[in-house]
Amino acid sequence: MISFFGEVGYNAGFMHSKQLPIFYNGYNTYFQNSGLSKKFDTGKAIGMMNGEFYDFGIGIGTDSKFIIGLQGFLLKSKPNQVRFTVNDGRDISVGMRMTNVEIGYRISSSDKLFFQLHANLGFGTYSVYSAYVCPDGSKSFGSEHVMNGIYSDFTGEAGGGFEFGFKLLPCTYLVFHCDYYKSLVSKKNGQYHDFQDLSLTKSNITENYLPVDYSAYLNQSLQGSENSIYNDIKGFKLSVGLQFKTK
Repeated sequence: MISFFGEVGYNAGFMHSKQLPIFYNGYNTYFQNSGLSKKFDTGKAIGMMNGEFYDFGIGIGTDSKFIIGLQGFLLKSKPNQVRFTVNDGRDISVGMRMTNVEIGYRISSSDKLFFQLHANLGFGTYSVYSAYVCPDGSKSFGSEHVMNGIYSDFTGEAGGGFEFGFKLLPCTYLVFHCDYYKSLVSKKNGQYHDFQDLSLTKSNITENYLPVDYSAYLNQSLQGSENSIYNDIKGFKLSVGLQFKTK
């Protein structure tokens, strides 16, 4: 017996990184004598991330015991901020745009509710959005300031978790997900940059990676550094949504 399902809903992500705080600390250190009124938070937690998700696939067997699906989701954090004495500064936020194949098994299933375990394997983009903040509060990602840009890493990821659902209407369920995700292809070598800003207008103006040592970053020749952080973002994602399922 085969059934089809589709889901849409909302995500809340709780991700952390040991590498991003290294960059934040290097930036704070470089500007510590320049009158910082607010420093970057150098904690490991990226903070609350939120966005949307979709999921569609097929259920196989009695009560759809085996699940094969395609899942996509977006997440973006609130900005981490640094400010100077004239209230200009920099905002940095983290985003994820992922597509995963989901394979699951429903441990318990009835007409009213279900509970399943699943594993995910997929690919997508982890991005760091770095914007200069003007004194009037407007933001720029343009090449007029060093470190402006969207630094992205196209990578694979793996994860797993569980889902449970309650029947609201015929063929309609309220569903909850809890998943753990981790980037798979971190290079862990400063010479090969995970996070890169690939803007063509920027490539001849400044280096295009996120550095460990900001002072060294400003003095290195283009693309010649072993000074970049790598992508070690991982954490949990909670989701709530509606599932529409054929009988």
